[in-house]
Formats: sequence, C-alpha cells, structure tokens
Amino acid sequence: MARLAEIERQEAEEEKKREEAKALKKQREREKIEQQKRDGTYLTKAQREEKLKNEMKLKQMVEAGAKVGGIAGGEKKKVVYDNKKKKGTRRNPEEIKVRAKPLFISLMFLHITLLLCSYILFDTISWF
Repeated sequence: MARLAEIERQEAEEEKKREEAKALKKQREREKIEQQKRDGTYLTKAQREEKLKNEMKLKQMVEAGAKVGGIAGGEKKKVVYDNKKKKGTRRNPEEIKVRAKPLFISLMFLHITLLLCSYILFDTISWF
C-alpha cells in the first residue's frame, strides 16, 4: 500500500511538472507574440501562408525570366515631372508665309464664290 501511494505521488509530480512546463512554454509563446506585435512583425497563420505563396510565385517568375521590380539589381525608373502642355516649336516667318498662302487663296476663292452667289441671287430677285 505504501509502495502504491509512492507510485501515485511520483506520477502526480510528473504530471504537475509536465503541466508547468506546458504552461511555461505557452507563457513564452505569448510573450514572443506580444513582442512581435510591439515590433510590428507579427503575422497570423493565414498571413504567413499568403506571404509564402507570394514568395513562391515571385521565385517562379524570376526563374521564368520575368523582370520584377524591387529585387536587388533591378533598375528604378526615374520620375520626370514635365509640363503636359507641349510648347509650340518656333517657325521662321518664311515658313509662316508659305503655310499662309494656300489658306489666303482658299479664303479668296470662298469670298469670290459668295459674291457671285449673292449677285446671282439678287439679280434673280430684281427680275420679279
């Protein structure tokens, strides 16, 4: 009977030690998570899986030969701030004259046509 009581006591002590070790391990894990949260590096299981999946995709893309920005050796584009309105190019006065002549001739032809039409119109009205 004394021997049976001794065995039960030893089993109880071992069980207590396992529970304490388990509680201590849980406490350390909680402290580690709290520290990661304070540092801003804590990721949930779903976030870690998503990150791993994205890294695998990126690795496959790089192996396939795709150029991926943000990786060492990748060139960063230089941002150029430019005026959206394009400035007109300066022309010689001779070019302006050459371009203006066909326009002037077209306008003269239109003016003459209008004069003839009005003359014909007024001439037909005077017949009445």
